[in-house]
Amino acid sequence: MTYTIRANGPGDVALAAEHMLGFAPTDSLVVLAIGGGSRPSMRVDHPRSSVEIPALAEQAGALYRQYPGPVAVLSYTDEATSAVETITAVTAILDGIADVQVALWINGDEVADFAHGIRASITPKQRDAMNANAVFHGRAVPAASREARAATLTGDSGPVESLLDAAQDRATRAAADPHTHQKEGAWLAETVRHSAATQIRLTDDEVARIVVDVAHGPWRDLILTNLDRADAHAHVALWSDVVRRTPSSHVTAPAAILALAAWLTGDGALAWMALDLAGDVDHSLVKIVATCLEVPIAPSEWSRLREAATAAVS
Repeated sequence: MTYTIRANGPGDVALAAEHMLGFAPTDSLVVLAIGGGSRPSMRVDHPRSSVEIPALAEQAGALYRQYPGPVAVLSYTDEATSAVETITAVTAILDGIADVQVALWINGDEVADFAHGIRASITPKQRDAMNANAVFHGRAVPAASREARAATLTGDSGPVESLLDAAQDRATRAAADPHTHQKEGAWLAETVRHSAATQIRLTDDEVARIVVDVAHGPWRDLILTNLDRADAHAHVALWSDVVRRTPSSHVTAPAAILALAAWLTGDGALAWMALDLAGDVDHSLVKIVATCLEVPIAPSEWSRLREAATAAVS
């Protein structure tokens, strides 16, 4: 089911940004790609002083030279002067590159549309309607903050942690023999595929086994090979649950896979949170996803990049 956010005025645009990011931004500059497609949006910390503004404006310009199209520029700050200076600089550098259809200063629930001289307030009715649309399409309601959303990726890892030694012994034995190696890979691929397709929650034993298996390159390749944009949202749900239940000692590979799935859905904010949780900046898959986010590379390029990615992480 296609998830479409329709914005009818400044307040709806501000709420749409929350749903695109998965949290309510504060002290942020957001450039929101609008009109559909797989173009990336941008969120950075709001400049604290005027000397920081040109670099952020150029960052936006570099991004939308690569991915031109209609955008909304949103300044989340309680400083009116900073909002005006930031929006002016960003819209100026985007002139002729991206079609800036709306530029908003957002301070709490108060929204000012500079281009049209409109001031509005985000109402509870608007927020409820936008949230209801998200829930109807199987999407989460935005968290109160970035920190609150990141906190949803941590949970009780005790039950899985108690099973990791046995799972590691099993994986070591399976990896030593070509026949059992193939069988374990087939089990991993089918278990992940079935759970993503049905959204049936994995058992603690299955999570422990998966967590150990995906630390092994050839088995992890089976996940990457079968991961596509069409089912990426289902994989975000699956791997978010796996990450929540995995102790920090083993979370790098599952978090990296979550980051990849999040990037494929266009959810760069969640992808960065997952990479932060993964921790190991030298991990091959962490580096690949970070590159996709930083360049940035559009998720539509995944089918072309997948073969190179699986070779790199093996």
